Amino acid sequence: MHKDSKFRDEWGRLLYSKLFFERTVPATRGKVLYTLKDQDHEGYASLYQKYLETSDPTEYAFATECFESYEHWLTLSRQAWFAPFLSRFRRDLETRIRSKALKAIITESKSGSKNAFLANKYLLEKGWKDKMNTRGRPSDIDIANAAKNIAEDNKKTEEDYLRVIGG
Repeated sequence: MHKDSKFRDEWGRLLYSKLFFERTVPATRGKVLYTLKDQDHEGYASLYQKYLETSDPTEYAFATECFESYEHWLTLSRQAWFAPFLSRFRRDLETRIRSKALKAIITESKSGSKNAFLANKYLLEKGWKDKMNTRGRPSDIDIANAAKNIAEDNKKTEEDYLRVIGG
């Protein structure tokens, strides 16, 4: 963690966007280490591939392997320009982990072991699918849509009531 680090510029400041092929021009590619492409490109390692290969949902092992420190990674991960890439990395890693786990459950379901019944039950109930209402607080749009639906239902109920009583 010193001035000569491959993750720092000549003044000792940590690099972020300048570590990536796509965020630099040829004249400034001296410290480039990674590409944001899905595969290695022009001799630069794909950060996406490294992220998936590390297979670390905590991101700590990945960060300490690919960056100067975990703190360096956390700062990069908060950069607005990097957000779409990181969102995809995380989504794809979660899907990959779930896929491997489901494959193991399918294997277990066929094994005839004492856990085969539970594995088959999990598969039958489609336990790998996301559950409803597990994402936390609803968005403002969801709240507005729910309020609109309630208002429409109340209006229909009131109209029915008035029609029934002859009003």
